[in-house]
Amino acid sequence: MSRRLLLMLLIFILSVSSVWAQGVTGNLEGRVLELEGEPIAEANIAMEGSHLQGIRLTNTDEQGYFRLLALPVGSYTVKIQHTAFQEMFFHNVTVHLGKTTTLGEIRLKLKVMEEHEVIVTGERPLIDPITTTVGVNLQATNYEVLPTGRDFRSIISLLPQANSSFFGDKTNIAGSTGLENCYFIDGVHSTDPYYAKTSTNLPYNFVKEIEVKQGGYEAEYGRALGGIVNVITYSGGNEFHGNVFGFFTNNRLASEPRLGFLDAKVDAFSTYDVGFSLGGPIVRDKLWFFAAYNKGFENQDIELPGFGFHADKKVIHMFAGKLTWQAAENTNLVFSMFGDPITHHRIGSYPLPSGVPSYLEDFDPFKGLQEEGGINFSLQARSLIGHNLLLEAFFARYNRKEILKGDTETGRTEPFFADFTTNTWSGGFGGQDSYRITRTSAKFSATLFLGDHLLKAGIDYEDNHNNTFSETTSPGFIEKYGDHEYSVLYWLADTEVHNRIPSVFLQDSWLVTKRLRLNLGVRWDGQYLIGSDGKTAQSITNQFQPRAGFTFQPGELGTQKIFGSYGRFYQQLPLMYSDWNYAPYEEYLEIYSEDPRDPASVPISRIVIFSPDDPYFPEVKDLEGEHFDEFIVGYERIFADHFKLGIKGIYRTLRQAVGYGIKNNDFFPGNPGKGDLSFLPKPKRNYTALEVTFEKIGGGKLDFHASYVLSRNYGNYAGLYSSDQRDAKPNCYFSLQLEEQAQNSTGLLPNDRPHVFKLFGSYRIGSRLTLGTFFTWQTGTPLNEFGGTSFGFWRYSFLVKRGSAGRTPSIWDLNLRLTYNLDGFWSSKFKNRIILDILHVGSARNAVDIDQIRFQDIDSEGNQILPNPNYGNAMRYQPPMTVRLGIEFGF
Repeated sequence: MSRRLLLMLLIFILSVSSVWAQGVTGNLEGRVLELEGEPIAEANIAMEGSHLQGIRLTNTDEQGYFRLLALPVGSYTVKIQHTAFQEMFFHNVTVHLGKTTTLGEIRLKLKVMEEHEVIVTGERPLIDPITTTVGVNLQATNYEVLPTGRDFRSIISLLPQANSSFFGDKTNIAGSTGLENCYFIDGVHSTDPYYAKTSTNLPYNFVKEIEVKQGGYEAEYGRALGGIVNVITYSGGNEFHGNVFGFFTNNRLASEPRLGFLDAKVDAFSTYDVGFSLGGPIVRDKLWFFAAYNKGFENQDIELPGFGFHADKKVIHMFAGKLTWQAAENTNLVFSMFGDPITHHRIGSYPLPSGVPSYLEDFDPFKGLQEEGGINFSLQARSLIGHNLLLEAFFARYNRKEILKGDTETGRTEPFFADFTTNTWSGGFGGQDSYRITRTSAKFSATLFLGDHLLKAGIDYEDNHNNTFSETTSPGFIEKYGDHEYSVLYWLADTEVHNRIPSVFLQDSWLVTKRLRLNLGVRWDGQYLIGSDGKTAQSITNQFQPRAGFTFQPGELGTQKIFGSYGRFYQQLPLMYSDWNYAPYEEYLEIYSEDPRDPASVPISRIVIFSPDDPYFPEVKDLEGEHFDEFIVGYERIFADHFKLGIKGIYRTLRQAVGYGIKNNDFFPGNPGKGDLSFLPKPKRNYTALEVTFEKIGGGKLDFHASYVLSRNYGNYAGLYSSDQRDAKPNCYFSLQLEEQAQNSTGLLPNDRPHVFKLFGSYRIGSRLTLGTFFTWQTGTPLNEFGGTSFGFWRYSFLVKRGSAGRTPSIWDLNLRLTYNLDGFWSSKFKNRIILDILHVGSARNAVDIDQIRFQDIDSEGNQILPNPNYGNAMRYQPPMTVRLGIEFGF
């Protein structure tokens, strides 16, 4: 075997997916030609800018092509030089996160003594000639003038096929639920490993660019059935730069809300945050730093009906830091750290009690202390070998905690006591929950150009770990039904589980001609679920994912693209699935004739609901991972330099899901419609969408992005989030667990929105004032008629065909931001601005979530009983108009 073949094989074995290798950077390419079209070999390419330590150099090959890999995101100057030709400069060349910027075909004139260099300047929309990905990139210069939320995650809903959910799962992307998205910050997989319901929270002031991949991505990307959200924070530079900012709103700056029956009544609220950032050189062109901190406060007075208003307070500490070191000419190291510890003194009962008492002896049962968030860090090394080989190593540690307990000494030490003879609550909070979650990941990567082929291969490894401690305060939840009739519910969970996920991929991006590129690849993910006993309880090893795509550039290179792709994508199982299936749990109900709080009292009977000695669920043979197949075709075109039109079609069809079935009151994990769950119908979710986008970038005072999406989401399976019940228990889909639920279960899914129009953009008025806006209009979501089932407990039947009981009203939402620059008022070095956000302008406050439960139970003959008095009433409405004030001082 030749040395060259051995080197290629070694690269394939040791390299990893460029979701991390290039997930925090971008690339640049182009082709240098003579005026007659002949390629120019050995032309010198030099790239420099404030985001780059030193200057990056390369040369054109025999066909005139050049490539610069792993470039920090930002704007650059590119110099093209050859001894026989005139120099050419390109200014304001923007490199986007996860994208390849192309300069197209560059034609040089022969050098003439009296002629000067050629300068090309101005930015224009990007046509990425390599990727088939459907998605959008937003830089800080785009969204800092827009009226978005303070959280970077709120920015995602600006984009087509990314819609805010009113069911509790944040943002749905391309027909999936919010729990099916993956989030990356500075290359760190920051999706909550336990529920997959959230990501580390950072203000957009820390974020340099956001990339959202909605579909069509190649073999190096995986682990999600929704979208991939990739974020990078700012870095230092050769010049010091900093920012101080603050934002504020309260109830006096908001109109009156319209309350649904799920909404708590709030007498007063205030939300504000203050923060700063600072970056610069430690050693110029060698070692840079960046540090940022933001403290947020959320205060509200929440009503306990009949007991007045009580203060609910949340404090959020968000921070980010980064060190960038150019260790050698072609080698650099990046250390990144970020986090979001949260302390919440909350008003609300422990999850188990329901309803509100007529009388409280004290408020301890309603005072909880919730601690969330965590600290994350990564270390990445990147080295270029020659012009064609990029090597990387990456290590990351993600930490998150979720702790809930009583906020008073009594709340933490006394049991909860409900006296139903007088409807009086007393005692303590009732229990405590603690989830301590970590994700450790290590990756190695390489990217190799070999002629017309871009070769990639990969391997990476994740260990997701959770330690759960959940216990009711001894002796348990106490309920009194009579003078000598008490019941006590007690549980204890002290568990530790792991999910271990190795991944590999092989991929070739082949430039067949200067216009046609083929992307072919295959990915494999394994999932090994480790129980509390340290043994593998379930493995999924058949997750092979073929990917294929093409791009074709008609006309002038870099101005048009026709593309298409096919891919299979698998979802990574959250830790909750392992915690529920493969860890011991103790729960029992005891009956007393005397008050259980008396140490002398003993139970007269005991019912064991779960025993810590109960065996784990047995391994499901041939368990398939949750996955879908996706087909995409599209066309993009740039015209008039600053305008871009895009038309894309997407079809996704779910092939399999992972969940539970219930038969004879027993639970069975597996694939619905298969094996032990063959009594259930096979899961179905078909998402079809046509997306049309039109945008303008640069070239004047106006920038905008408009989109229209025509879509249909049809099937019997909404996704990891149970939208019908508004519950975040992934792989526990309450709407399809009983055989009796199969009837009428196929139809329009909860996040079906046939028509969605969005427009966001900004217009500079004079030299100081900028108006930004975000407008959306969308049709309502389908409604159902739910009835009771023989099992109960959130399991409802479909009385009519799913999604056929009408729709919520169509809604529109308008948001405005006025930004007034104070530049030069104090010093030309400072960049200061005042911000006025007017959110939900003229809000119609229409219903966005409606109670769909018509009957709550069935009798012994299967007839529906217990009509729901709230059926058809609004559970939530659109938020009211709110004004937010902000100020930023920067240099």
